[in-house]
Amino acid sequence: MLQDLGLEVTVSADAEEAWIVLARKGSDLDAVTLDLRLPGLSGTALYERILVEVPDLADRVLFITGDRSDLELERFVERSGRPTLHKPFSLQTLVAALSPILSTAERR
Repeated sequence: MLQDLGLEVTVSADAEEAWIVLARKGSDLDAVTLDLRLPGLSGTALYERILVEVPDLADRVLFITGDRSDLELERFVERSGRPTLHKPFSLQTLVAALSPILSTAERR
């Protein structure tokens, strides 16, 4: 969906692969959409790693989740202060959620 808007997109199959990309390209990324339920290392664990190892990237994260019934996950999201989209969502909703992150990136 984001490529259709003219954005350059890098997709990772799991958190380990994502971490390699984030560690290599983190400062060049304008936004990170992070599914909280990833195979292997969870999205929450990946976000916590970002906070420790690439903290300036943490404010560019948008969480995505299909889980609406996990109270521990909801508390994590609330503590993080990061915007979250619940699946399914529309392109319009995705763009609205990413817009503040991308506008901040333009000012960097």
